[in-house]
Amino acid sequence: MAFFEQRAVEILGVKPPKRGRAWQTLRLVVDSGLVVNAFESLVGYADITRLDLSRAADIPLRTVQRREASYTRKFERDESDRLARVARLYAMAEDVLGSQAEAQRWMKTPNRALDGARPLDELDTEIASREVEDLLGRIRHGVFG
Repeated sequence: MAFFEQRAVEILGVKPPKRGRAWQTLRLVVDSGLVVNAFESLVGYADITRLDLSRAADIPLRTVQRREASYTRKFERDESDRLARVARLYAMAEDVLGSQAEAQRWMKTPNRALDGARPLDELDTEIASREVEDLLGRIRHGVFG
């Protein structure tokens, strides 16, 4: 799991400290609040719109705009956690499918295993995102039934 955490940190554009484990870094930045640049970094990595990410992370676009205009320019802890979840699942998809481009394509393509929903649209809640994670695990191990 550490690989996904480390890759999520990179996707979010967070500069990890020189020492320490990646999951600790991800946990620390989530606990202290991701800077607003992480949102744009994730939009760029995933090649999706701000609105798509706003929906996937269940953070209203107006809230994103308020965070960008705020003095601290940081997301709240729960918002940071949801952004980190999206980044971690993109990291997992990249690892399972072999490339960033394949992860981007897969996340935007309706999937029968998700009742025709796009994986990206299933990231807005913890329970639904676990279904996406489970599906990626089945793909990794060749279990399709």
